[in-house]
Amino acid sequence: MKANQKHLLAKDDTAQMGIGTLIIFIAMVLVAAVAAAVLIGTSGVLQQRATETGTEAVSEVASNIEIQSIVGEREGITTNSLLWINVTIKVMAGAEDIDIGQLVCAIQNKTKRTSLIKYTTTGNGNGTFFTVSELRDEDGSFNAAGTTATVINSGDLVSINLKPSMTFGTREQMRIELKPEKGSMVVKEMTCPATYGVKIFITLFP
Repeated sequence: MKANQKHLLAKDDTAQMGIGTLIIFIAMVLVAAVAAAVLIGTSGVLQQRATETGTEAVSEVASNIEIQSIVGEREGITTNSLLWINVTIKVMAGAEDIDIGQLVCAIQNKTKRTSLIKYTTTGNGNGTFFTVSELRDEDGSFNAAGTTATVINSGDLVSINLKPSMTFGTREQMRIELKPEKGSMVVKEMTCPATYGVKIFITLFP
């Protein structure tokens, strides 16, 4: 009987080891849960940013304008300089609508650069403003005589009329930049012809 009592009262650490293992297991589960939550949250943020970036990239690529022609206009046949620069543009195929009211134009020669940052429906334009002439607008999205309708879309054709405060004589280098609100900037570089002759309107491009 005494021998049995000694056996029952013998030291046994098995239960303590099991509790320690359970604590370690629970800690590992908690750490894994926290890590999983962090990864899920991070992946969600990255997915949202990737979607926004993709949408903006598509908008930048799909929102652009195409220059059809550039014509310079002299004040008279005796004037050896261009007074007006008329740029005919359209929306590229598959592109989104473009608000001309948000368009920024820049023009430069060898010595001077001017940014025409404001669109106006009245007046003759100057070194700050540019005007727009409607050439084709089947759906009425753009109206040069209106106050808010300044949007061009597929099929529309308009002429941007620049009157920069600089001279463009014969053989003068010219650079024109058109910067829409969305989409890439359109740049066209050219050189004025060697002589204007008796022409009032001088074709610069194409």
